[in-house]
Amino acid sequence: MRYLILFITIFITTYIVPVFANDMQTANNLNIENRINPSESLTRAYCFDKTRCNTILVNKFYITESYQPVWISDNAPNDMALQFISILNKANSVGLNSTTYYLAQINNMLMQLNNNIKLKYQQPSMLLTDFELTMTNAYILYLSHMAFGKIDNRTVYPSWNIKKRYFNIMQLFLDTIHKGDINYAINYVTPQYIGYSKLIEQLNKYQQIEQAGGFDPIPKGKPLRINSKGNRVILLNKRLNLTGELNEQPDSDIFNHKTKNAVIKFQLNNGLAGSGVVDKNTLELLNVPINKLIQTISINLDRMRWLPDDLGNTYVLVNIPSFSLSVFESNNVVMSMPIIVGKEGNKSCILNSAISYMEVNPYWNIPRSIAVKDILPKLYESPNYLEQKNILVYNGIAESKNLVNPHNVDWKSLSAQNFNYTLRQEPSEQNALGKIKFIFPNDCGIYLHDTPEQHLFKNRKRDYSHGCIRIAKPIELATYLLKDKESNAYAYIESQINTGKRKVIMLRNHPMVHVVYFTAWVNESGDLQFRPDIYKLDATGFYIH
Repeated sequence: MRYLILFITIFITTYIVPVFANDMQTANNLNIENRINPSESLTRAYCFDKTRCNTILVNKFYITESYQPVWISDNAPNDMALQFISILNKANSVGLNSTTYYLAQINNMLMQLNNNIKLKYQQPSMLLTDFELTMTNAYILYLSHMAFGKIDNRTVYPSWNIKKRYFNIMQLFLDTIHKGDINYAINYVTPQYIGYSKLIEQLNKYQQIEQAGGFDPIPKGKPLRINSKGNRVILLNKRLNLTGELNEQPDSDIFNHKTKNAVIKFQLNNGLAGSGVVDKNTLELLNVPINKLIQTISINLDRMRWLPDDLGNTYVLVNIPSFSLSVFESNNVVMSMPIIVGKEGNKSCILNSAISYMEVNPYWNIPRSIAVKDILPKLYESPNYLEQKNILVYNGIAESKNLVNPHNVDWKSLSAQNFNYTLRQEPSEQNALGKIKFIFPNDCGIYLHDTPEQHLFKNRKRDYSHGCIRIAKPIELATYLLKDKESNAYAYIESQINTGKRKVIMLRNHPMVHVVYFTAWVNESGDLQFRPDIYKLDATGFYIH
């Protein structure tokens, strides 16, 4: 009898158990196949609880891989699955929202699977399939958001000329599986832009502040300044100490010079004038809730995922909300200047391009929209306006040379419906483009240019243009861009300006220009910067999932 029992045990172990395991694996594969219609790969599979997967790549992946599971081995979540769940649990540390990737549902299924293993229950094939498909859907979504950004710019910013980085998500997923390294694809698509990693560090710092209780609001009252005392000063010092502007005296109730210097630093880091006095505007920014600041940082991390990995050794970075232009060389700022950007209704668009040439003493072919909306009403009052502004009138396009005498035109009979003239402003002191413009191909039709209205650069908020970027130091930028072509570039530029004639100057090198919309970033000194959302674009539904 003892030998018979031993024989039966060996038989079951050798033949019955493997067959049962294979049957379970086959059943699992069949359940995956049953969820996907190979004849219509655009139909999304059901991941769990009658919920369809977000991406059609789930279908395409399993059809390509003959419905083989990725996250299940021996009827249990494998090491790759557990590693990825750990990554999802920390999604907020890179500015993403774990709920987007069904983390609660995944954790619930994982608990059920682990309980079944602990109690030695047979795993329900349907549960295994739900876990498998949901994990694949979550991974593809997570990888796509890290690679291209979570926001669909075509929906949120339809006018922006965004050329996102290119990655083959399907191939990266396959490579990850074959290498057995869950971090392979994630590391591959993580932005290499140095500003991205710096902003991640600040995000984690602010998340720690939030976990510790955040900021205590500072009550309204009289402006706080040198020699102010009381509980409001205590709260102010604690607030500045938390975010790093004040390194000492967090519990002091006296507004001293250290507090003033910390307030100045806070004001400058938030785009305010550095007065050192906590006025109404400064207090409002000090009292922005910590979760709102974290959201702002996260939305800007998403925008940084749109940048190319290689910005160029030399590049021009234009940040719309900060009204600033910086020239970078080997990741170091070599030149900065204030700018004027598009106003509401004529927003400047973000883009990536390369400066190919510049024009000295440029013409301005006035866009029809500006001619009709801004100039025509002035002509109703006085046809002399055109002569005063050195503007010529052409019948048709300016290149046709069909010059028209403005005094022979009945301007009052014209409107947006029948305005068929082209207006061109000649090179002069009054030319709206100033002395130089810088051209880079883009679908938005914008460029960098000088302006005769230099006094506008004194204002802190500078959204006045029709979309193009006006720059404060055009000659300095032109000199820098020509330094490899002209031995004395500054003198050369000045001599060309003094001729009063239009001249096109081709560049030997074509430095990249990146126009961005960052309302939060880290500057070259390592300080976190915030700026007002002038186009009201931060409220994009980024967190609603």
